[in-house]
Amino acid sequence: MPSPIDETHPSPIDETHPSPIDETRPSPIDETRSSPIVHINGFPGTGKFTIARLIVDKLSAFNAKLVPNRLLIHPADVILPRSSEDYQPLRQALRAAVFETLIKSRDTFDSLYIFTDFQSNDELGRSVVAEYASMAKLRNCAFIPIIISCTKEENLRRLESAERARRNKLTDTSVLSSMRSDCEVHRSEDEPYQMVLNTTNFQPEDAADTISSHIMGVCVGESPVKRSWTNLYS
Repeated sequence: MPSPIDETHPSPIDETHPSPIDETRPSPIDETRSSPIVHINGFPGTGKFTIARLIVDKLSAFNAKLVPNRLLIHPADVILPRSSEDYQPLRQALRAAVFETLIKSRDTFDSLYIFTDFQSNDELGRSVVAEYASMAKLRNCAFIPIIISCTKEENLRRLESAERARRNKLTDTSVLSSMRSDCEVHRSEDEPYQMVLNTTNFQPEDAADTISSHIMGVCVGESPVKRSWTNLYS
């Protein structure tokens, strides 16, 4: 198991590049556990959705499913303005309905669920991430927080992509600049399977390989470790 990497001193690619992924599903150590919950957190435009789609393909043997944040946000946006005092309670109720199903329905237990999200390190963000962790505990499965980051310059460049515009996602660089100045992305202090990945010099495929390898390690019962990866291709 690799030790955390100092982000200021990138390691050579041959020491850290992930191995090809075996498509044969390994048997988990504890067959009574449900498949993990993966929470990919990062600023808008860091590539969460693109990377998550690739991870789903790579982990098809684990019946991986993607739950992009828009599925939990857009219903609330249709009903209420974000300035409403009822907006966040509605968001929480929508999450609770989904989480209750993931906890109770046996039809979900053999699927690995990947959520994309942006939660900052404030009271609200910490409470939302805690909801995910609590749901995973009640589901009797591993909770795998993945924090995706990149430099501000790269983040602004990615934000203006044509695909984001087609999907009606945030493309206003001034809004993102303000977000990055005013807050930090939430990172857990005590989650054993957390990975922090700086994707500044990554292609989406390479980032997906790295994260998929980490998730597979958790699925087959490797010892828990916090991982902090730097730019493999700098």
